[in-house]
Amino acid sequence: MRLLGFFQQNVPGVFNYEIFGLLNFSDTLILVITNESGDVAQYSDGNLSLKDFSSSQFRIFPNPAADYISIDFGNKKFENATVEIYDTTGKLCHSANLSGQQIDVQNLAKGMYFAKVRNRDLVSTQKFIKL
Repeated sequence: MRLLGFFQQNVPGVFNYEIFGLLNFSDTLILVITNESGDVAQYSDGNLSLKDFSSSQFRIFPNPAADYISIDFGNKKFENATVEIYDTTGKLCHSANLSGQQIDVQNLAKGMYFAKVRNRDLVSTQKFIKL
């Protein structure tokens, strides 16, 4: 994939524009622009969270991860918390209820992901790398 010229200069040609609405992210939209060579640019109009709680209230480990990730809330207790794992295109790849167990990420392709943790109406997102 060639990205240098795509982002740094005005490139003539035919472009395909797609807009995706992500219902899980409230009103967030993603604009995907693809040129004739297959170069892709993505733009988003929002954050990956709704009503935030401090990201310091949980951590993902190990990060980067190969097989499993764990989410640590420290000394805080969260009941009925869930995690949703999204890839960089906003596609939901995995979801689970959190009850202290490890989350299997073996079937995810290598790359960057976003773990969105939800506890009632509080939501926070942190990124992690899958090896």
